[in-house]
Amino acid sequence: MATHLINIGDKVGIFEALNQSKEGLTVPEIASKLGLHEPYLKTWCQTMYHFEVLDCDESIEGSGFNRFWMRSSETRPASRIT
Repeated sequence: MATHLINIGDKVGIFEALNQSKEGLTVPEIASKLGLHEPYLKTWCQTMYHFEVLDCDESIEGSGFNRFWMRSSETRPASRIT
């Protein structure tokens, strides 16, 4: 299942969009940038988080939106590096 989801993320450009953002992106930001349907994208991001492909932070100022980024020290937002 993870391989299928990774393939989808690659084909629609999610990984590329996340790699281009140093601060990570919220689901609405990714959806807007790529023209994707938010509910499906949210499920994809949460699943990739649980498969430990993506990392995410706390909800942004009570908005209910998490920022996601690729799970790699090179692409992790600067504020997260310790």
